[in-house]
Amino acid sequence: MRTQVVCTVGASEGLEPSAPKRIDGEGTIALVEAAAAAGVQQFLLVSSIGTGKLGFPAGVLNLFWGVLTWKRKAEEALERSGMSYTIVRPGGMERPTDTYKRTHGLVLKPRDTTFGGQVSRLQVAELVAAALATPGIAENKCLEVVAEEGVVVTDLEELLESIPSEITKEAQEEAQEAVAAARGELEEALDAVESASEALESAAARAAAAEAALAEARGDEKEARAEAAAVLKEGKGAQQALAAAEGKLEKAPCADAPAASGSLPTAAAAGGP
Repeated sequence: MRTQVVCTVGASEGLEPSAPKRIDGEGTIALVEAAAAAGVQQFLLVSSIGTGKLGFPAGVLNLFWGVLTWKRKAEEALERSGMSYTIVRPGGMERPTDTYKRTHGLVLKPRDTTFGGQVSRLQVAELVAAALATPGIAENKCLEVVAEEGVVVTDLEELLESIPSEITKEAQEEAQEAVAAARGELEEALDAVESASEALESAAARAAAAEAALAEARGDEKEARAEAAAVLKEGKGAQQALAAAEGKLEKAPCADAPAASGSLPTAAAAGGP
């Protein structure tokens, strides 16, 4: 079963400057990238005339916060996505009603050749349906669409065939292979970045552990130095106490010296019998 995506989003005219960028630009590009990643085979984008090459009066639309510039960025993303693309650039759709087709028939022209004209939303919808129903004749084409009075269209397929493809099927396949290879390289690079990030986190954890161990060792060394200083101080105090004790000992009287008498000894009196 063929997978197809149709994108018709667009910012409404208003006073929000970021709307064209968010919707016509970034939003559409995100959808293109998601479709390519999912393997979608055909992507049909409804854009606007004047998108690829500014001209009057279509270029006036770009005054609406650069909407045509952002639409072109989305087209470029689609063209390089590797998917088969169909870009539909309709003229003004504000005024024509569904009955417009009764008097005005579709006219298709290649890219960057139309800068004015109108077409009804119904006519654009019918063209989109025909492009999806017959993808082989709508692939890799940019269709600028207006409706002109007096033109009669009986077969939309013939109308689609009148615009040549911008890229051959072979070139399309080569582009798809190149995109697939680039995605593979990107995935490998992302894996390498993830592995390097994990290795860096592991190294950072080991460095933090080593730093903590070093800090602990420094703390132990500081405590040991403080303890040694206290012991040295205590030893010095003991030495001083010992020296003082020795000094006192030297000054103390000797225990073996004779005791002093209070009177001289008397001589024995000689007497006769």
